[in-house]
Amino acid sequence: MADLFEDLGIVDGPVPVAVLVIAGLVFVYLLGRERTWHWVFTAIVVLVVGALVGVGGLWLAIRFFGAIEEPVPDAAWGWAGASAAGILLALFNLWRSRWWRKLIAVAALPLFAIVGWLEIAADTAQR
Repeated sequence: MADLFEDLGIVDGPVPVAVLVIAGLVFVYLLGRERTWHWVFTAIVVLVVGALVGVGGLWLAIRFFGAIEEPVPDAAWGWAGASAAGILLALFNLWRSRWWRKLIAVAALPLFAIVGWLEIAADTAQR
């Protein structure tokens, strides 16, 4: 049983691909909340603000906390922004929605964080 977990490969095996596919499906579901211009505008603002928060958080982690050694791969900046944008989108789906959308949004919060962590770890391991 222990050999099974050793062969999975967290950085380049099937685990990151499976988690990424699941997160992508959840992201599309959360994005398709309503078919109104108000929601489209809100979703765009949420995604842009979330991406800026993610990139800013990574910048703070590098410059002030020394969490990641420089130089940081370019893809890590994108994954930090994408992960934070997904988390903020999930948070916005908690308001004025049905209970099953709230349940999926709560489950998406750690899922998007794990995707960001896995992809940034994979990018920094490849350099």
